[in-house]
Amino acid sequence: MSVTVNWKGKRFDVPFREEAADAAREGYDWTRRVTLGDLLEKCSRASRVPRENIKLLHSGGGPFAEELEEASGSWWQSFAKTWEDWVRGPSDEEWMGCFAIMKDPAASLSDYGIRQGSKIMMIGDKTLPPEPSHPSRTRNQQPRQQPTRDTSAPVDTKASEEASLIDRLESHLADTRNTVLPIVEDYTDKASRYIDEAIPPSDPPKSLRDLYAKASELLLQSLLKLDGVTCPPDFENARAKRKEAVRFVQSHLDRIDGLKERVNLAAKPNGSL
Repeated sequence: MSVTVNWKGKRFDVPFREEAADAAREGYDWTRRVTLGDLLEKCSRASRVPRENIKLLHSGGGPFAEELEEASGSWWQSFAKTWEDWVRGPSDEEWMGCFAIMKDPAASLSDYGIRQGSKIMMIGDKTLPPEPSHPSRTRNQQPRQQPTRDTSAPVDTKASEEASLIDRLESHLADTRNTVLPIVEDYTDKASRYIDEAIPPSDPPKSLRDLYAKASELLLQSLLKLDGVTCPPDFENARAKRKEAVRFVQSHLDRIDGLKERVNLAAKPNGSL
């Protein structure tokens, strides 16, 4: 008995054979015995990502889940479409229609509607960037001169907190540029070459389809990370920075989605996604 986990373009099965055997002896389904905490622990061991860095998403809501189906914006529509394609796969398996971050480690898998063969998306990195409490400085930059003021006045914590949020957003964006965009450019080059050289009717090579899936998933994970940085309404600079970062990542997602359409058209004039 197992579930399938998708992480950074890789898939691996998480088995629960012993738990299933114990549950069978006691006369009930194994998904009632296994908790989200058990699944998190096995995902952590398989990926070597610390458990506290992992988020698991399932294509179906539950009473302990943070629903994402109400999220707005084109990036969410892209996320839903991409994951719908993965959940469906080559079969006609019904897609459950919404996505949720599973949050309660004490809840059983059955509480989330997870069953044998369910597909789960994992988001998480082996290390998380530090969250500085002040704006970052270059090595040679001198500390900013503080204006003279009454030392009895309260410290301006709002400016410090907003600067910390901006640093987090910049760190996520830098990680996207350094680790995700090279994969996006690789797909762009190979897809463009295929479009120029394809002789229909033909099927795009599996390696090209897999590269698109990896690039789109990593971009979607970047968007989820940016969306996870909560900026209060009065933090105007941080909110503007998050909007700018989301638009940047979204532009690359739109670009590879457009290339995927052209790849399919090059292979089959009447092809569809």
